[in-house]
Amino acid sequence: MTLVFDQRGELSQGPGLHALIAGVSAYRHLPGGAGPIARRTFGFSQRHTAARTAFRIRTWLEERRERLPVPLATIRC
Repeated sequence: MTLVFDQRGELSQGPGLHALIAGVSAYRHLPGGAGPIARRTFGFSQRHTAARTAFRIRTWLEERRERLPVPLATIRC
């Protein structure tokens, strides 16, 4: 996880919202992945929406940070 937004210094030890956002769209051992295909894939395949949705949630939080009930402190993706 990478720290992509950090306002902790500006909060002066006050309350803050910390977001941990994960969206996996590339699976190494599923068809189309970078590694050997797993022995059992259970019909799963690569996804494109999970990472895109995670990015949109990050953007939504940043754009609305002035309207959140507590200040946005950090976002890790």
